[in-house]
Parts: sequence; C-alpha cells; structure tokens
Amino acid sequence: MKKILLLTILVIILFIVPLVNAQECLSVTQSKNEFLAGETFQADIEIKNPVQALERKNLELSVNNIKKELPIKIEKLSDEKYFIYFNTLDTGSYKLRLNTLCIQNTVIMEVSKEISFSVKADSVGDAYEKLAKQTTWGNAEENSLAILALRNFDS
Repeated sequence: MKKILLLTILVIILFIVPLVNAQECLSVTQSKNEFLAGETFQADIEIKNPVQALERKNLELSVNNIKKELPIKIEKLSDEKYFIYFNTLDTGSYKLRLNTLCIQNTVIMEVSKEISFSVKADSVGDAYEKLAKQTTWGNAEENSLAILALRNFDS
C-alpha cells in the first residue's frame, strides 16, 4: 500500500514539474493593461532556450473574441528576447496569445501564454477638451505668458 501511494506521488510530481518549468520558459511583460484607441500596445517577451525564432505565426490576436489580423511588429533583441508592438484600433477587450517551443531539461515543450488588456474610446482630443473646460482662462497677457512658459519648459 505504501509503495502504491509513493508511486502515485512520484507520478504526480513528474507531471507537475514540467508544467511549472514550461511556464518559466515563456515570460511576457506588457507596458500597461489599459489603452486608448489608437495607442500603441507594447510588450517584452522572453523565451528561454527557444527552438525557433518568434514569428508572426506564433501570435494570435482577438478583439471582443473575434480573431483580428493587425500588423504586429516583432523586434528581435537577442536569441531569447523580443519586443512586440502594434497600434490598437477597435475599442474593447483584447487577447494576445503566444505559442512557441522551448527546450527544458533536454525536452522540447510547446508553451503558450495569453495576455489580456482593454482599449477605451476616449481620445487625446477628448481629454484636451475636458481639461480646457475645467481651466479658467485669464486675460490675453496671462495666457500668452503661460503658453510661453510651457513652450520653453522642454528647452
């Protein structure tokens, strides 16, 4: 009875350890979780011991659960690190799924990771209009001095 219990525990551990290692094989760090329409989504991807380079066919994008084909740019930083980006178009819930192969303990593993983020319709122009409505403007001389100060702020 003890042998069966020990064997069962050993088999469970053997199945769990590769799953944990597979998740460590692929990591994704995105810049933020909420975007405005037209803003650029950005993410850093690290694949430890990749079998092949990351390509567009390894990425699946859906917006509101509908598969979309957006021009996703992939910049290879090293054999294991990539930077991806694309401009968001539609508002709603986005899901980006990455599928790749990596080597863990001399075993080729297929791993995938899904990241989610949302896109809102509020645009930069709308934000400016809201801010302009909240601002009390002085006379022309005060306004021109404020604009001049803001213009020279970056210099």
